[in-house]
Amino acid sequence: MSKILYFRECEHPAGFVFRFVNMSDGLEVAAYDIFSVFFPQYKTFREFSDCIAYGEYQERSVYVNGKSRTVTTFPATTVHQLLKSSPVEFAGGFMAWVRKSVLKPNFSK
Repeated sequence: MSKILYFRECEHPAGFVFRFVNMSDGLEVAAYDIFSVFFPQYKTFREFSDCIAYGEYQERSVYVNGKSRTVTTFPATTVHQLLKSSPVEFAGGFMAWVRKSVLKPNFSK
């Protein structure tokens, strides 16, 4: 039986909400959040995943809206690599925001 995780939602100053899970080997971000905000040129997540060689990803069991669902997540290192090819203006500062506003206040031990 796999462990069921819970997302921590954090709002970016640009007005978007990103969902994070803290794993023993690092922070992971919901892949759909990255796709929908940073890669608007793709119409569907399937198109995004077919066109982008996004490397490492995980399938996690996450509790969402009262139900357990399987969700694709990206480790922070993969997100960092993906954002280099994003056309969105604030992509360059996203990981700095994650470290300062998400990781330290929400997941530091």
